Amino acid sequence: MNLTSKRMLQFIAGCAGVCALTASAVDPTNWVKDSFEPSDGSVGLSIAKYKMVVTGGGNEFTNFAWVAASGDSSTIVTNIGSYTGTRPITNAITSDLVLNLSTEGQTLTRNMGVTNNFVDSPVYVDTLIKFTPSEDTPTINDSNVKAAVFVNVSSNLVVYSGNGSVNVSTDVGYKIDPTRWYRLTILMGKVGDETAAFQVYVNDVLITNAVAITQDFNSNGTWFYSASAVNTISAVAFQGTGMVDDLVVTTLANGYGIPAAIALTLSFNDTLVSVTKGGTPVANSGTINSGDEIVIDAHDWYGITSVAGTTAVYGGATGARVNVSTGTVTAASAETVTIGVTQYSSGTVSTGAGSIDANKLSTWALAKGVSESALSGMAWYDDYLLNVGVGTDAKLKIASITVGESLATIVITTDKPGTVTSLAGINGTLKYYTTDSLGTAFSGATAISVTGAGTSVTTTVPLTAGKFIKATIE
Repeated sequence: MNLTSKRMLQFIAGCAGVCALTASAVDPTNWVKDSFEPSDGSVGLSIAKYKMVVTGGGNEFTNFAWVAASGDSSTIVTNIGSYTGTRPITNAITSDLVLNLSTEGQTLTRNMGVTNNFVDSPVYVDTLIKFTPSEDTPTINDSNVKAAVFVNVSSNLVVYSGNGSVNVSTDVGYKIDPTRWYRLTILMGKVGDETAAFQVYVNDVLITNAVAITQDFNSNGTWFYSASAVNTISAVAFQGTGMVDDLVVTTLANGYGIPAAIALTLSFNDTLVSVTKGGTPVANSGTINSGDEIVIDAHDWYGITSVAGTTAVYGGATGARVNVSTGTVTAASAETVTIGVTQYSSGTVSTGAGSIDANKLSTWALAKGVSESALSGMAWYDDYLLNVGVGTDAKLKIASITVGESLATIVITTDKPGTVTSLAGINGTLKYYTTDSLGTAFSGATAISVTGAGTSVTTTVPLTAGKFIKATIE
């Protein structure tokens, strides 16, 4: 969520407000289901009046679902932007109204109307949120807080959790775009038989971290220790500013609450591409979940040109010369996502020898076994121009000159004809230059045709061009 000031979403055990929902208003499986839509909200409505229930013959008692502190100006507003994944309440792509938070440094509480021990029966807190990077790390002194999340100044998601006697805020490395909506799902449950813990999902991706543990209490798991010794939850609290939509608190593992993962099959040429998720290799025809972030690393001289499926969307970079790409893959349903790579075929590659035709350079390098990184540490340009292996060190030479009345006929070859089998296949352009005096610079570059050439090329040079002739490849 967009949070300034305290910038956190809190899950607390004690009811922070003066009242809770009445028993008759409580759905035993979906305790909270707030969409803020016109059916139960309106533009400009104060959150303190949202789902407010007046009871009693004389209207003397008012029950508040949302409890706002004095000065809180959180209201229901028209939605800004949209979330394209599966929503907590509905599969609709957009919604009309959302909660715009502005708690003025106080706490805004959504009471659940019940108190539940999540170690005995797991509870899912599921919502859509817009985040804003925090300028500082919030200080959390409330012992009722089970878990909290916010986004730090580096735009990374931070999870507040227990860690023995001292609670910690952990940067989990999930990059947040403050212009986007995210689905945030918290599963309040247990590790082992009765240790209170929780899991965090962002866009249906389960967060893994070194601070988190496995069900066997090993590190690098998905379960964060609860930050409180009390294993009950009866309210969700917000502080700061931002936007919230589709807030759900439930015991259901399907429908509302955590969604079933959408499995995606990756298809790629594993001789040209490697894929990892969280540092672990993914094989060709292996699967990931929709929302997972992957790293695609193409073979040298190949670009990642596409990552596509029927509905799949890839958030990373692709292009004719994008060699490594990191991004999230999402899709509306299970499908095959194909990763396409092609040899560099257009444009130029910037090297120490200047900008070189990408297709020619990649074709030569692949044929001669030259890596992209090797270009900065070897003498290779002359070998590339002559289309020979690195270290051949072949040089052009004029084997003979025959002078006629108006033309000089020259024969050009190399000093290593056994390695340069054909001048017709060179990558460079063969040219001659002339001068009338060795004390004067050669000039007048003229390209020489190498069509059909073998190990030598014969061409003529007008004597009027100059007395001295130089042959080059460039």
